Amino acid sequence: MNHRHVITVLLQAALILLLAIGAAWASDVSQPAPKLVLEETAFNFDPVVDGALVNHDFAVRNEGDAVLHINQVKTG
Repeated sequence: MNHRHVITVLLQAALILLLAIGAAWASDVSQPAPKLVLEETAFNFDPVVDGALVNHDFAVRNEGDAVLHINQVKTG
């Protein structure tokens, strides 16, 4: 191999190594995300008369580092 070819191969190897390091670093960087936290996930009402209005409040907390959007809530 001539001197010019050796330098070209070394530069290509260095570029591949830098790209691999950059890809590994990028995959380790976490993106901001919301984190929904509930103290309780279910509530059981005592037997109630049919047609009676009952309610219960669930405390919702966001412990993440991005905005938490609650788009839809369903009862069970």
